[in-house]
Amino acid sequence: MQLSTTGSSLPIDMLPEGLRQLSAFLPFTYSIESYRSIITLGITSNMWKNISVLFLYFIIFSVFALIVFFVRYRFDKKQIEHQANINESVS
Repeated sequence: MQLSTTGSSLPIDMLPEGLRQLSAFLPFTYSIESYRSIITLGITSNMWKNISVLFLYFIIFSVFALIVFFVRYRFDKKQIEHQANINESVS
């Protein structure tokens, strides 16, 4: 989905309005825009702006991953303790 909505095959301006708005929320858009500005225009200010947006995505999704990890760890720990209690009561 990201390839078709991030301007890799068509410029973002040529996409339908809904996909244009969606592309602003996809990280691949900023990666492609950064590569294009460096390769074709040699503008490094756009590159650093896009890298900062990509770093923000990295931080946000890292926090989400940690939250999922901790919730899953607590759930698994409770299941293991519950299973241990069942095994003790059976023995």
